[in-house]
Parts: sequence; C-alpha cells; structure tokens
Amino acid sequence: LRTDGLFRMSRNPMYVGVYLTIAASTLYTVNPFVILLGIFVIAVHHGIVRAEEKHLQQVFGREYAEYCSSVRRYI
Repeated sequence: LRTDGLFRMSRNPMYVGVYLTIAASTLYTVNPFVILLGIFVIAVHHGIVRAEEKHLQQVFGREYAEYCSSVRRYI
C-alpha cells in the first residue's frame, strides 16, 4: 500500500489530474458536447475508483481502512 508522496494528500492523485484536465477543457471550450463528455468520463472514472477501493479494502484490510480515514478520496 503506497501512502507517501502525493498519496499523503489524495488517495487518487491520478484521477484528480484527469478531473482537472476535464474541467479545464470544458471551461476553455464551453462546448455542450465537451461538457457532457466530461461528465460521462468523470462518472465512469468515479465508478472505477469505487471498485479499486473495494479491492484495496479486501487486499489490505485494516491498514487501508486507517489510510482512508486519514486521507480523502480526491482532495
């Protein structure tokens, strides 16, 4: 279980980067299609994050639960 570096601030720093990129592109283009696509991509990735968390809970048990209680999912 990795808990150092960026993982001290966010359990999913890669997804934070993806979400920020999506937000920037929607603000830059203000295109309805890009906005809808961004919402879809965020929803899909959030589902992936939830599945990963379930798996990590099974693999690391109490250690992961303690990590979750001290570090937020995204920011």
